[in-house]
Parts: sequence; C-alpha cells; structure tokens
Amino acid sequence: MITAEDLEKMAELKEKGIISEEEFNAKKNEFLSLDKPVSNKGLKMLGNKKYGKVLLIALIVLTALFIGSRLIYSISGGISRSNNGKEGFFISISCKLNGHPLPLHACTANRSEVILKTGTNRMSYNGYNIPSSYQVPQHFDFFIYNGSEDYTIEMKIVDKATQAVVSRRQVGPYSGDRIGN
Repeated sequence: MITAEDLEKMAELKEKGIISEEEFNAKKNEFLSLDKPVSNKGLKMLGNKKYGKVLLIALIVLTALFIGSRLIYSISGGISRSNNGKEGFFISISCKLNGHPLPLHACTANRSEVILKTGTNRMSYNGYNIPSSYQVPQHFDFFIYNGSEDYTIEMKIVDKATQAVVSRRQVGPYSGDRIGN
C-alpha cells in the first residue's frame, strides 16, 4: 500500500521528469483508492465502494459550495469593499498666481495649513511640508487654509473607482475651504 510520503516523493520525481504523468497518476489512484484500510488509530476499513461514492459526492458538493461562495464574494466585491478596493478619492492641490502655475511651496510657505481627518486619524500639515496629493478613504474631512496674500490654491478631488473629477475648488488669499464625505 502506498503512503502519503510515497506519493509526495512520486510527485517530486514527476516534476523532475524522472517518471511520467501516467506513472504518477497510477500511484495517485492507488493512494486515493477507498477500498484500502485506514491505519489511523485502529480504524477498520472505510467500507465498500458505495460508501466511497457517498464520500466522493459529499466532497464534490462541499467543493461546489466553497467555489460558489468564493464566486459570490468576488462578484459582490467582498464584505464592505466594492470597486475592487478602489474606494475613496485622490485629492490634489496646486498653486497659481494670476492663472499661472507655481510650485506648491511658493503658496503654502506663509501660514497655509491642511488638516485631514480619516476615521480616528488626524494629520496636520503646514508651510513647506504640505503634500500636493492625498489618497483618502470613502469618508474623510479635508480642510485647507491659504495663508498667502497673492496666490490661489486649487483643489481637485477625483473618485478612485471611476477616475471622474467630483469637485474642483479654489481657495483665495487668506481664506479656507473644507470638504468632507
């Protein structure tokens, strides 16, 4: 009688090309034969072929249920997740003076500030350390204050799933804007 260890060795030999697929399948079928005794703690024979067929049908049904549930899970996008994990938004900010783009730090060096809240997290940026883009989840609170007297800060919000621009805003000198979802 072939053991699981013997079958593993045969699989390695098949992968190395030492034995053929047919030889491996013959040993695998011998191992999977349900008419052999089980040597696990003195158990008797599993039974006749009819009992083996019942076990095989049960295995097929369980496999089909598992595959079906995984298929439904992947179609629905999983629990509390949709759009293949692309839920949320991109927020980008840029700087302009009289309609001409400038480096962001030119606008934000003077008392400008960004506060981003997501769930229980709160991030605060000011001056030169204000990033020009943010990835935010579906629910967020974003506040920006333009502390300059000459520059305009532009804010663009893009839906990650659809890549559609959902909002464009301008923040003039000495003013702020807040957006949340």
